[in-house]
Amino acid sequence: MRFYRVAVKDDSPHWSYVRTEAHNEAKCRLQLGADRTELRVELVEVALTQENVEDVLNGKEPLYTTLRTWALTARGALVEVQPGE
Repeated sequence: MRFYRVAVKDDSPHWSYVRTEAHNEAKCRLQLGADRTELRVELVEVALTQENVEDVLNGKEPLYTTLRTWALTARGALVEVQPGE
């Protein structure tokens, strides 16, 4: 299954099904003081395995593969970047 993951280094990620919701969450985290250079919105693929389902139910982050990554510009728009940047 594909999800959007909003994450800042050393902070718990926010998961969403919708890109617009993920974008709004990223802008909200920016307003709360998150560092824009460390904030990323990622489109990820999560395999539906028994281990991943157990991790989610236990509040752990599942294993995933990053497909696309976006960063926020100074004006709050999403711009695609290379994964890992």
